[in-house]
Amino acid sequence: MRKKKQTIKITALILAKNEERSLPRLLDSLPWVHEIVVVDNFSTDQTVAIAKQYGAKVISRDLIDFSSQWNAGLKLATGDWVFTFDADEEVPPESVAFFQKAYQEAADNIGGFRILRRNYALGRWLKHGQQYGKQVQWFDFVRRRRGYKIGEIIGGAVKLFRRQGAAFENLVHEEVRVEGNIVQLQAYVNHYTADSIQEIFDKVNFYTTLHAKQIYEKNPAAPKWFYRLILWVPIKTFFKAYFRKQGFLDGFPGLARCMSMFIYEFLKYIKLYDYYWGMKKKQGGK
Repeated sequence: MRKKKQTIKITALILAKNEERSLPRLLDSLPWVHEIVVVDNFSTDQTVAIAKQYGAKVISRDLIDFSSQWNAGLKLATGDWVFTFDADEEVPPESVAFFQKAYQEAADNIGGFRILRRNYALGRWLKHGQQYGKQVQWFDFVRRRRGYKIGEIIGGAVKLFRRQGAAFENLVHEEVRVEGNIVQLQAYVNHYTADSIQEIFDKVNFYTTLHAKQIYEKNPAAPKWFYRLILWVPIKTFFKAYFRKQGFLDGFPGLARCMSMFIYEFLKYIKLYDYYWGMKKKQGGK
C-alpha cells in the first residue's frame, strides 16, 4: 500500500499599513496558499478588518525596521514554505502554477527562490530602466556557464523560501537568509508601486531615512571622497537607468521613476551627512 504524499504547506506573509485599497487585490490572488499572516503597522483604516475577513492571522506592531517586521511574522507562520508580499503586490494567474511547482518539487538542497517583480506606476507597466531584471544574451557566457539560458531573466528578490532557519537582515532593502541554495524562477508578481508623484517621493523620503541609518550603523566612519559620492552616485544611477537601460522608453512614468532613483541616492547621502558630521559635532569634533 502506497503512503499518502504529505501536503507541503505554504504561508503568505504580508506587511501592511493603511492598505485597504490594495490588500483585497492581493488576498484575492492567494486562494492557493494554506495560511495568511499579516503584520500590520497600526493601520487607521480598514486594513485589519479586511485581513481578518480573509481568515488571516494579524499581528499589530510599530515599524522600527522592515526586517524586524518580517521576523515577527515568521514567528507566527506555520507553513513549510513562506512567500512574502508587500500589500501592494499581486500574484497573476499565470504565475501560480510556477510557484506551486517550485516549492512542491524543490530538492532538499534548495532553500529559496528568487522571484521577478513587474512594476506598475503612474498608469503604466515599467518594462525598462532596470525595473524587471536582466535578460541573458547570447554573449553572456558567464551566466550561461552557470546554467542560465538565453532569454531568461535574472533579478528580483528571494520571496519564496523554506521557513526553517530563515531570518531577515537589514533595516531597509531587507534580505532573507535561508539554509540552502537560491534558484531563479522565471515567474513574477505584479507590484503596483505608486499612483501619484507624491506617493513616489513619500516612499523615497521614508526609505532613504532608514537606508542612511543602516549604512551609518554598519560603518560609523565617513567614506573617503564622501562629497564626490553625493553627486557622482545619483548621476551615475540616473544615466544607467534612463539611458543605458532605456528607461526613456517608458515615457513620463519612466522618467519619474528614474528621477526618483536619482533623488533617492542624493537624499541617502545627504542624510548620511547628518549622521557623520552631526555625530562628530555632538562628540566635540570639527
